[in-house]
Amino acid sequence: MVRTVRCLLACLVCALVQATPQPTHLLTTSDGRVADAYVPACVSADSPILVSFHGLGFKKSQQPMYDHYYMNAESECTVVVYPQGKVKAVSVFQFAGFSWNAGGCCPDSDMKGTDDVAYVDELVDIVVRDYGANGNLVFASGISNGAMMANRYGCASDRVKGVISVAGPLMNGTGGINGEAFSCPRAVPTLYFHGTHDPIVPYGGCSSNGSSFGHLCPELYKMGPGFSNPGIMDPMPSVPEFITQRKNLNGIDAADQGRVSFQNKSATCTSWGHDANNFTACKLEGMGHAWPARDNLCYLPWTTCDNDVDATKEAWHFMRNIRQRSQQAAVVV
Repeated sequence: MVRTVRCLLACLVCALVQATPQPTHLLTTSDGRVADAYVPACVSADSPILVSFHGLGFKKSQQPMYDHYYMNAESECTVVVYPQGKVKAVSVFQFAGFSWNAGGCCPDSDMKGTDDVAYVDELVDIVVRDYGANGNLVFASGISNGAMMANRYGCASDRVKGVISVAGPLMNGTGGINGEAFSCPRAVPTLYFHGTHDPIVPYGGCSSNGSSFGHLCPELYKMGPGFSNPGIMDPMPSVPEFITQRKNLNGIDAADQGRVSFQNKSATCTSWGHDANNFTACKLEGMGHAWPARDNLCYLPWTTCDNDVDATKEAWHFMRNIRQRSQQAAVVV
């Protein structure tokens, strides 16, 4: 089974090594990492900064193929930044790409305590210094391990005004032996997407003992030293557990049952709270480990796709609403 997983991962990464869009600028941080940036000609002190994190074993150049955020950098007058993890992913992935220290995931970044929060802070500072964008209007997004990192950065920085994550809940290190615990004191508006048939980060959660759906997730705990060492990779919370956690952090009444804010065939989005503490979770019936409405990448068993909601389109709508509220607040002040 482990060999099968490795082969599938190799096929996925090889297939993604193709022509990718060229960034307009490169951002180099003090630790030598280089991030890609799409800086619109209209950039100003009102321009938001959107940071989009790649998944485990991937690179910055592959993330735009998932989210397509870069295509709207100019029309949304937003600086879109694609950072890259510092530490190679666990040994089985080393031919491919990198990992993020999201607190309870993923090897090898969490094993080495990589300070990815400080890295992203520095990237934001560079964008503000060199291009004049708004360093206090930042959005964090990502998929899988990148989504987990987006959630962590949203907890760590009050610059972040919204988080958009796909198939990656908040992992704060409290569920394992050696997971890096961190505090999450912030109420941050969050838009979340997750498929019910995701075998990598299962909707019902996962640990070394099993998962609610699929067999790939438990097998990951047996792949290489990073996954097999107890406590290095914490159990993944279920989506319902994450919803409860995020509602609590956002100060939303536990009795709030939410309201359906979007529904189309297999896609149902439920929203809780209002304005500054809003949390919206979109449940995709039958979708695997994929970015909704990006079916060009859905050709492996775990990437069963879903086109009933466009995550990128909804993300821009989510960010525009927050941006508008921010501008209105500034006028009132």
